Amino acid sequence: MTGSGAPSIPTPARDASRVDDELRLVDPLKLYTVPEAAAICKRAEGTIRKLLYIHQLPRKIAWTVRRGHRQRCISLRPDVVLWLRRLTLEGNRKVLQWPPQ
Repeated sequence: MTGSGAPSIPTPARDASRVDDELRLVDPLKLYTVPEAAAICKRAEGTIRKLLYIHQLPRKIAWTVRRGHRQRCISLRPDVVLWLRRLTLEGNRKVLQWPPQ
């Protein structure tokens, strides 16, 4: 027993928050490619590309050169990947009202 006389208050577990669960799925400092987003959402790459186009979601497009051939590389922010996951995997249609800007 401590001499201060104040009862110790237990802190809530970190696992109790849904935000923490979502942050474990994606790294907030990393940009994701379409194949990585497809793996997180458990959908095909074509489905992710189609949703990016339909909803005009923010993305960065760059060109990489491999063996003399140019390839297009699409990078997505973590909030876009989480939005896609909520829409596709969780089936939450309410997120259509607030797409990432």
